[in-house]
Amino acid sequence: MSGFLPMQGRLAELVAGEATGTNDVSENAELDCLLSESVAVDREQMMAAASVVQLALLRQDRAARVALPESVRAKLVRQADAWNAGRQVSGAASVADLAGARQRRAEKSRVLTQARGKIRPSGSAALGWYLAAALAVAFVVYRQDSSVDPAPDMASVAVAIEARREALVSQAPDLVRVPWSASAEPGYEQARGDVVWSSSRQEGYLRLSGLPINDVRRGQYQLWVVDAERDVHPVDGGVFDVTRDGELIIPIDTTLPVNRPAAFAVTFEQPGGVVVSDGPMLLVAPVGS
Repeated sequence: MSGFLPMQGRLAELVAGEATGTNDVSENAELDCLLSESVAVDREQMMAAASVVQLALLRQDRAARVALPESVRAKLVRQADAWNAGRQVSGAASVADLAGARQRRAEKSRVLTQARGKIRPSGSAALGWYLAAALAVAFVVYRQDSSVDPAPDMASVAVAIEARREALVSQAPDLVRVPWSASAEPGYEQARGDVVWSSSRQEGYLRLSGLPINDVRRGQYQLWVVDAERDVHPVDGGVFDVTRDGELIIPIDTTLPVNRPAAFAVTFEQPGGVVVSDGPMLLVAPVGS
């Protein structure tokens, strides 16, 4: 590998700054210098990769998404579209195959850990951009190295989602964490995992293993959240696919705010999900009083 690797943390900072328009003249000059020193890194490719990861992170952070300037949002979308145009990505972007990601991106996890230790988060949006840039730098560098077997883009998303979940667990003062109850539904008896949720952040994640792989042409799994402050109908928490064996972390994407979660449930519905489910509930995670 090149001598560029020790500078990944600083390069990630500068990439994030350029993407958000916060770099000054000297910082942009420093970025140009770092990029010129490494023949393995392409500026546009790296920016596009960072955009793909950051869009995935922003999808789970409504406050940051609303506050994002329209010019930055448009730039993100353009770069992500350019990145995805020439690539085939399998699986749902919101589902992380952590077992495979850890094996294929052990070195990338090391880079991410170093990056997280060098920054002082000033908000989830800033942290998200730094993580996105760090992952993009690592991905592009290793992708250009012919001695490293390239992995699917989902590995980058997997590491980012796991980092977001860990940050929520360690930082949210109102964290709710409940395990999935043993299922009595045939074929789902081996499903295990838990749910974490923060009402103050309106952010949460499912962690699952042992859930059967679904045929996306037949249907998708759908999450429901029972809110004690709402009527009898639970809140839609988003649909997801299970495309591989192993542990999954799935970001919760509620259509309405959830302030007092009483239970979480998973059903199997038609592709795209439904507004009201007829069941059955395949998994349930009740929240204690």
